Amino acid sequence: MSIAYRHTDYRLLALVMLTVLLCACDRSERPNPDALHGVVRDGKTFNEITLFNDSNNNRPKLRFAPEMGIMPYTAGWNDRKNPVPIRRGWATQVEVGIEITKDFQVRAIRTGEPSQVLGSSLLSFIASHTESPVSRQNETEHIAKFIAESPIANTRHELGLYEYMITNGRHVSSYEYLPIDENFISYRSLPFRISCGSGGDPTEKIPTLSGCHTNFEHASGTAVTYSMTPSLLPHWREVYMAIDQFTSSLIQQ
Repeated sequence: MSIAYRHTDYRLLALVMLTVLLCACDRSERPNPDALHGVVRDGKTFNEITLFNDSNNNRPKLRFAPEMGIMPYTAGWNDRKNPVPIRRGWATQVEVGIEITKDFQVRAIRTGEPSQVLGSSLLSFIASHTESPVSRQNETEHIAKFIAESPIANTRHELGLYEYMITNGRHVSSYEYLPIDENFISYRSLPFRISCGSGGDPTEKIPTLSGCHTNFEHASGTAVTYSMTPSLLPHWREVYMAIDQFTSSLIQQ
């Protein structure tokens, strides 16, 4: 009986070792998506990415400085059954982390110099889908819905924003913000709004915000989504203008 048990143990050990080797090979052979997209991280090379989508012929081309740690992504590239091939220099989305300095300049995230930084943000760029009237209508309907359903609406003059509380039972799930200045709209006259996560109490006088994000349409046909730390909310207008200008500096005609 003891010999049989030893034999079974060796077979199990061999099976485990084979599984480990196969997993290691699988990892080693797994493609590097950054390399397939053509991203070079040598601190000297500019990286150019052309954005695309499947709904229109919009193809904005962006050029990033060497210090920008970009993260390109092609939708469906890792689908096991029908993977979408990654093309060098092309992507459906590019993300990059940036810092906003106290003089409202956009720069790559750096170590040190925290006294010069007002806040950080994650930017996401895609080829815009929103030329259609349907997209504009959806956004307009979404805004009308949360305005109608919000139990509390405040006018935050110090922010230049209307504030709408969105509740989920007894808790606040988020806050939605719209500019008091009705003339402040993004490109193509799309409404500009800021969404901020929250987990606070509806009775609190000062909202507890966990993070904010918004998006806008750039004139190049690039849709830009960016996050904001709550510390940036009082400066939302300057941040928007800084990121809009930064996006313009990336676009290659």
